[in-house]
Amino acid sequence: MLKTILTVILILHLIACSSSDNQAVESTLLEVLLSHPNDTERYKACALLGELNFAANLLSGTPQGDLSSEQRLCFSYLATKREPSAHNLAKFFQSIEDQTQQKRIWRLHAQSDNPVGLIPPTYNLLAYHAQTNQQALYILLGSLLLTDGAYAESLSEVIANLYRQNPDRIESAFLIAKIPKGEIEYIKQISQYR
Repeated sequence: MLKTILTVILILHLIACSSSDNQAVESTLLEVLLSHPNDTERYKACALLGELNFAANLLSGTPQGDLSSEQRLCFSYLATKREPSAHNLAKFFQSIEDQTQQKRIWRLHAQSDNPVGLIPPTYNLLAYHAQTNQQALYILLGSLLLTDGAYAESLSEVIANLYRQNPDRIESAFLIAKIPKGEIEYIKQISQYR
């Protein structure tokens, strides 16, 4: 609970900070992301950086060769969030499509004192691009099989929203992604209630 309160205070402080203070916060979060020994703290730093309107040069000086797969995912997420170019999207999708990586994201998200049912920021970005991008849609659908509990419920609601927007497209994607019939019926059912 204390961590959650401190995170909220940090976010409120970031909103009120001047740009020079933002640069100091960005630098601190980047340092945590690059060198903190605890992977949950690195995950939190990435999530917070994603919510900032960070300086364009923040990502340019990162040592790409020495990064872990989680750090590469974070930097591709940040780059895509800042500028959703075809190049950035391709790197982001490549970083997140591995199921082992996806399981790790869900585990780190759960360990980061986030409210139950709130999906990871990387999946929010993925869901946004899944509205028009097939690869993003398939990755999102595949992650349905990797979650459970409140996270699966929230992810099903996100997919139900996509289904409402374009049922034919999502229906064919269900078949290609081999989503179980029970899950498909559940998503169709909840899509009717919004």
